[in-house]
Amino acid sequence: MLVKSLLLSLTIFLSYPVWSQVGQVSQAAQASGFLSVAKNRHWTPIDPSAIRRFNTEQLSPSEKLIADRASVLAKNSSLLSLLMIEKGKIIFEHHNKPASEDKHFLSWSMSKTLTAMTVGTAFCSGKIDSLDKSAADYSSELVGTQLGASSVRNLLTMSSGVADSLSNGEFIQNAWLRIAIDQTLTGLEYMHQFGGNGTGFFKDRKPGESFNYSNLDTLALESVIQSRGGFLKEFDENIWMKIGSEKKGSWIVDKNNRAVAYAGFSATTRDWGRLAMWSIDRLKGSDVCMREFMTSLTKSQMANNSKVAPNFKSYGYQTWIGNIGSRSSYWWVGYGGQRVGIEPETERIIVVSSWREDYMDQIYELFATWQTMN
Repeated sequence: MLVKSLLLSLTIFLSYPVWSQVGQVSQAAQASGFLSVAKNRHWTPIDPSAIRRFNTEQLSPSEKLIADRASVLAKNSSLLSLLMIEKGKIIFEHHNKPASEDKHFLSWSMSKTLTAMTVGTAFCSGKIDSLDKSAADYSSELVGTQLGASSVRNLLTMSSGVADSLSNGEFIQNAWLRIAIDQTLTGLEYMHQFGGNGTGFFKDRKPGESFNYSNLDTLALESVIQSRGGFLKEFDENIWMKIGSEKKGSWIVDKNNRAVAYAGFSATTRDWGRLAMWSIDRLKGSDVCMREFMTSLTKSQMANNSKVAPNFKSYGYQTWIGNIGSRSSYWWVGYGGQRVGIEPETERIIVVSSWREDYMDQIYELFATWQTMN
């Protein structure tokens, strides 16, 4: 028993992000390792007959050209997986060990967009009647906090007015580890410790005034949907079960079985691609409410004047808005080199998982080059 305990402790230790090295995580942890060292809520694959299949047509000359460029980049030692999709057709796919097609990659902050889209499905089904009501109107957990005084829309745009974080949206060192791995802190406790009460130190910053990257804003959105029938239930029924997933999906939960909404979802590379395709479908779909919500999600709502994600000049709903290439794009951005870039006009998608984010400029250059091709 002692040996087993020591081995588990060592596994968890090796899985912790190396915070002293900017943008780096453990290779093994990123490639499915977090499924074994964290408490996860799992969803099994849907009926095989409902899997969303990819187009298998032969590549065109221009598609071969961009695939050749991607192949060169795929040899980068920091890359774990790279997938490029255009209108449901796989243009390029590559995995470097220990990654593989079957491995599940943790999103880190890419989960934020999934959380925002879950707010969208709840809003468009009537569970939330207005994005401009205060979050505390929906969730009693947020009463008396700055987060609760903010509107749902303020939370979506990261403009709740809470204080500045230390780094990467966190307010204490290793907060994510304490919530997701050690299980010594809950998301609710975290919000109450640092979410403010709208007086004193926080009174000079009002909700909606300015962009301020904060993981607490995302946790507050989870609280709002939790109060409307359950966050994970909403995500499962109205997003995950609708994308045509091929493998299971997993969301890390805290000790109260609540989703770590700002950095906890894992999926295979192809299922991340299916999530991106689902987002395009809703952006272009016949559901007017969801189409309008996704239009707001994928358009600039706040200027990014922070030091976070300097490649992106603006922010939508828990989503970065691209200044990359010749067409508008929106990006899901995660610590350590996790990226999903989506250009809705041509339905081009790039999905990247990494263990170190020292080559992201090359990813953006690849995507920009792709946009110039017919």
